[in-house]
Amino acid sequence: MKTHRKLKLAIAIFVVLCIGGAVMAAYTVWTPITNVTITSHSDYDPVHVGQEYTLTCTQSTDVDCHVDHTHNDPIVHTWSGPGTFTPTTGTSVTWIPPATDGNATITVTASDNSSPTYANDTDKTDTVILTVQNRLYYVDADANGNDDGSSWTDAFNYLQDALDDVSSGDEIWVAEGTYYPDEGDSVTGDDRTETFQLVGNVGVYGGFAGTETARSQRDWSTNVTTLSGDIDKNDVLDSNNSYHVTKGADDAVIDGFVIADGNSNVSGGGMYNYDVSPAVTNCTFIGNMSHTYGGAMLNNWYSCPTLTNCIFENNRSEMNAGAIYNSNWSEIEVINCLFYKNTAYGSDTVGSDGGAIDTFCSITITNSTFVGNVSASGFAGYGGAVALNGVLAYGDSTLSNCIFWNNYATYTGGEMYVGWVNSVSIRACNIQGGIDGSKVRDYSNKIVDDGLNINSNPTFANSIDFSDATVDVGTSTTIEVADASIYEVNDVIEYNGDGVGRTITGINTTTDVITFSNDAIGSNSLAYRGILNWGQDATDLTFDLQIVSGSGCIDAADGDVDPSTDILGNGRYDDTSTTDTGSGTPTYVDIGAYEYQGS
Repeated sequence: MKTHRKLKLAIAIFVVLCIGGAVMAAYTVWTPITNVTITSHSDYDPVHVGQEYTLTCTQSTDVDCHVDHTHNDPIVHTWSGPGTFTPTTGTSVTWIPPATDGNATITVTASDNSSPTYANDTDKTDTVILTVQNRLYYVDADANGNDDGSSWTDAFNYLQDALDDVSSGDEIWVAEGTYYPDEGDSVTGDDRTETFQLVGNVGVYGGFAGTETARSQRDWSTNVTTLSGDIDKNDVLDSNNSYHVTKGADDAVIDGFVIADGNSNVSGGGMYNYDVSPAVTNCTFIGNMSHTYGGAMLNNWYSCPTLTNCIFENNRSEMNAGAIYNSNWSEIEVINCLFYKNTAYGSDTVGSDGGAIDTFCSITITNSTFVGNVSASGFAGYGGAVALNGVLAYGDSTLSNCIFWNNYATYTGGEMYVGWVNSVSIRACNIQGGIDGSKVRDYSNKIVDDGLNINSNPTFANSIDFSDATVDVGTSTTIEVADASIYEVNDVIEYNGDGVGRTITGINTTTDVITFSNDAIGSNSLAYRGILNWGQDATDLTFDLQIVSGSGCIDAADGDVDPSTDILGNGRYDDTSTTDTGSGTPTYVDIGAYEYQGS
């Protein structure tokens, strides 16, 4: 009897275990969705009509346990919004934006579609808003595709062809290489009047390698993209070069280019702006020439461009403004820019104003650096770096957080000349000789010292000892200068921005003639040209105007007017070894175009 009961109990336990095991086998691990996130979209703003973009998403889950024989459906991600999704579901889809510009709201919904539904088994969504612009065109001189601008493979070979096709709101991406304004289907070869005419509300961006899918991926320093006026390709700035490499347009953007070798018969060899206001960013203007005003740029008749993170190097004018000339209510803004070895020539009968900038209108210059610019006229050179002139400057000009150092004028205002203007407010600038010194000429007493201005060696990484101008060149190895006594034997000089170092071997302080032993400049070469003295036995004639440790410019600017980053895109850095002498927010902004980043 006991044995029978034990057997029945064992059978019952076995049955229970079997049933229990079956029930336990029906238990499933359920992972309710806690959130879903759209990824890989941050580089796609803006996006462009007609282009394909890959959108991806991820979701997070919590682990729970429920009795549910049917809960085995996968999580489904469904995409919605304007445009076309291929496919419409999945963690990675291809999206083509709608054919109209504006904001596109993209939503992904994550759902497990299970039944029954539990209290916390709810769909999760994520939404992003992307800016849709009109078409994107590609330009690559080395492309071998269909030459229609639709992709990097089928890119236009000539920038002119893209400019011919664009409409307001479009964008052009240009790969590294050199582009000439006389090349393209609609232009005439070897015609000096051809120019890269920008288009209103169209952005033209250089600095691409030719593989990028987002504008933020480009590098204009590495992938140098040059717009050159040297249309005969002889590497000489002569009478065959383009009059104007580029011409501006209202609300146009030009960003990430070297603009070089323009030779205007009048003004604006690099860029000519008349009654237009483009944005010019991350561009280098180098080796441009004009025969009257503005070697690099002319702004005339209500042209008010904004110049940001630009470099103006070795541009020249035979009269005024080696780099930029502003006239007739053209009030420009200059932010984080460098100006060096620009020259306004003049002659023994014609004056020169503004080795770098000559403006007859109000101007705002912030966190910019001026070194080695020369107003060289033998008749009267005004304003080695800048000349603020004229009856049309009715508004108030402002110079903030700028460096003016080792510029030169043959007559007055080696750093700055201020003429008949309304007022010029100068704040937190480092000016050689001081704001009241001999290198600042305030002709009409219009300068307002707004505080924080200093006179302290900027301590650049590499720069000149001083700048000067020639009076005459009598032989191939002699130059007459204004004052030979400031030179020393074994000083290395550079003539007219040619990049060649010449070592001084003799100095005649009676005739003010200096003699050098190498690299002749040519007998009877033109006088009234800039001279840069690089110092004793110098071998590196490359400007590096980044400030180094110990510079008086560190943490000395006005933080309330500075841009948040410097010319290189570096953020503001508080050098703990330097006492903050600046003001505003933050108090540790540096004077000049570069922010010191520590040792």
